[in-house]
Amino acid sequence: MSERVHTLWWSDRALLPEDDAARPLIPYGNGRSGGDCCVAPGGGTRLDTRGLDRLRHFDPVRGRVACEAGTRLGDLLDFLVPRGWMLPVLPGSRRVTVGGAVAGDVHGANHPTAGGFGAWVRHLELLRGDGRRWFCSAFENPDLFRATVGGLGLTGVIVWVELELKAVRGPFLTRETVACSDLADALRLIRAGGERWEYLQAHVDVTVRGRRLGRGLVSRGQHAGPGRHPPPPWETQRQVTITPQVNLMRPWVGRLYHRLHHRPQPAGSVHYRAFFFAADCWENWTRLYGPDGLLHYHGLVPEDQAVAGLGEILDRLAASGLAAAPGRLRRFGPNRTGGLLSFARPGFGLAVDLPNRGRATLDLLGELDRVVVAAGGTVEPGRDRRLDPAAFAAFFPQWDAMQPYRDPAFASAFWRRVAGGIS
Repeated sequence: MSERVHTLWWSDRALLPEDDAARPLIPYGNGRSGGDCCVAPGGGTRLDTRGLDRLRHFDPVRGRVACEAGTRLGDLLDFLVPRGWMLPVLPGSRRVTVGGAVAGDVHGANHPTAGGFGAWVRHLELLRGDGRRWFCSAFENPDLFRATVGGLGLTGVIVWVELELKAVRGPFLTRETVACSDLADALRLIRAGGERWEYLQAHVDVTVRGRRLGRGLVSRGQHAGPGRHPPPPWETQRQVTITPQVNLMRPWVGRLYHRLHHRPQPAGSVHYRAFFFAADCWENWTRLYGPDGLLHYHGLVPEDQAVAGLGEILDRLAASGLAAAPGRLRRFGPNRTGGLLSFARPGFGLAVDLPNRGRATLDLLGELDRVVVAAGGTVEPGRDRRLDPAAFAAFFPQWDAMQPYRDPAFASAFWRRVAGGIS
């Protein structure tokens, strides 16, 4: 049975469906996770929160903003940045909702210094399946707060959130791009750059092996002050309007991309939209992977295992002949939010998109899982669509600590799969 959809509107009258047959429930933001954590199990109901998009309060002195959970990050930034404030943590898409960012405890390229998105949540209101509303923070109902941040919507519906902001002197950043010859070079540049640059990440070629393994570009940036800057990018959206019948993202495309774009760039000014949300310039870009779509994979290994663990992952990706688009390599710090299912921990993470070739792709991802487990790492649950209970328990041995705080009226396709059928 397919999922139902129930739309929530306005926080002061956001009500859950009264029909018990509509359960289990699961909140839905804007569908940017790529996993099935926001998909209701068969016969369940998806709670569409995009109608909850009002700004509730803004304090320009203390740097605080409260907004409803369906507010998109890009819309919130359009309001904040002209007033001298910025969200301290940003994922790669401006279309992520605030509630989704909290539920996924999303991260940015400044995780070692800023932590995850949840580290900047001061308060939130949670609507539970019994109709009760809970106010949660690090000091008020702290255990429920830790379960909700990074909890993938399993504790109830986040109705509104109050966030602490970061002061900025304008909408521009200084960005510099340097080449890295291999994986060790990329890791060295990211580590060394942390002393000066706030944002650091690498785009690495996932199609090559041997001495060129891990080659790519390291991008580093920091907020800039007033001065001469280029005009902001146009808000035009380039559309992928058709779905090709075959996957167009082949390894030779990745090698061609590297050949065309593997050029260092000196330090220069860039608008925050182009810096943080470059992938948003193409709408429906996932269609390039053909009718079967793609699978996201994001594995993280500890610092001391980065060269060996990530090296083996990159080698297996290249040997498979499946990967094409560059992998995104970032450094992570401690889990500052304490979220029970939060992905981040100290180490290096590699995110990659793979075409869905059925068993071939699933077998490859199983191999990568074994490498990550052996290294003592983890994978990002919010982007997963295929982990089984044994693999999930290996990555998140504390997962059963969620049980006392998970709302019995809420479950997702993800949770039913990884929790061994627990309802």
